[in-house]
Amino acid sequence: MLSNLAESEELQRQFCLFQLQEQDKRLLELDMGLDEVLETASVADVPEVKVLALSPRCWPVSPLCYMDNPGRFFSATLSSPLDEFADFCQQSQSQLGWECTKPRRLQWTWLGHAELQFGDCVLHVSTLQMYILLCFNSAEEVAVEALLQATGLPADLVHHALTPLTHGQGVLVRSCTLGGALQLNQVALAQASGHHLRLLPQQRYLRTERAEVSALERKRNVLCCLITRILKVEKQLHVDNLVFRVIDACQKGELGPGVQFLSFCCHSVDVLSCVLHLLNQGYLRRQEGRPHVLEYISAEPTTPPTSQVQPQVAFQTVEIKMASSLASAEKRKIFSTFR
Repeated sequence: MLSNLAESEELQRQFCLFQLQEQDKRLLELDMGLDEVLETASVADVPEVKVLALSPRCWPVSPLCYMDNPGRFFSATLSSPLDEFADFCQQSQSQLGWECTKPRRLQWTWLGHAELQFGDCVLHVSTLQMYILLCFNSAEEVAVEALLQATGLPADLVHHALTPLTHGQGVLVRSCTLGGALQLNQVALAQASGHHLRLLPQQRYLRTERAEVSALERKRNVLCCLITRILKVEKQLHVDNLVFRVIDACQKGELGPGVQFLSFCCHSVDVLSCVLHLLNQGYLRRQEGRPHVLEYISAEPTTPPTSQVQPQVAFQTVEIKMASSLASAEKRKIFSTFR
């Protein structure tokens, strides 16, 4: 996970360099001098938009949190940097020759965070909360049902985002009408002038995410079972050969005629993670002088070889999800995004 975060930061740095190169190309095509560039440059503050591209192998995300097209929900000031990032990733894959072998597709989510400014008040919110609050720049009242229809998100997720905004003296007030309508709490916003309000919803597992966690645990248990079964037969095996055998068995959905299961895709990182777990638990060991060769340590009595009981391996999965941050600006006393 930490290495994936480092890769994402490096990708963001390369994207910034790519943007500067593209600006240089446009200036050369227009043949504009520095003075002309400064004259034509917009004086408006451009919001800072950053993208955190994370691998789903390390950071599983529920499909219910996916965002199909950011341009549907946010202005061009916010969505155009995301389109540029997607183009940059596609060009990078083409240069590396990945477009035919293993294409990678970006999937946007609602799981980012943002900073909104309302007068002198700064609000730290999630991407979904930002979308809700920006709706009040063009309307005085927003229906909850309209938010559900516009986003296509489940009611649980929307209400979870609304709770910090409407709880107590929140920045929004909700009417008692059927379905509920939201309005700005001008009194609370006036009292919060000059302050920073942290309104991010508490992280929690959705019901669908619990199912995904359970599926991930079952997948890891299958991998551990395959590792132990292969080493029981082979007695000792090089770790690279073991990884190949396990991945091949997962793709075929079987390990010999007696062991069959639903096939699934796995990566060498998944197999090595299970190997490390079994090493730490004492079920496997490395050969002295040959650390790349693994052996299975039998935990059973040596005399009665009647029943072979496979030890149960349980996993606890912690999910940390991050995604991209967004932003925008307007006239009167409205919400403006700057980070």
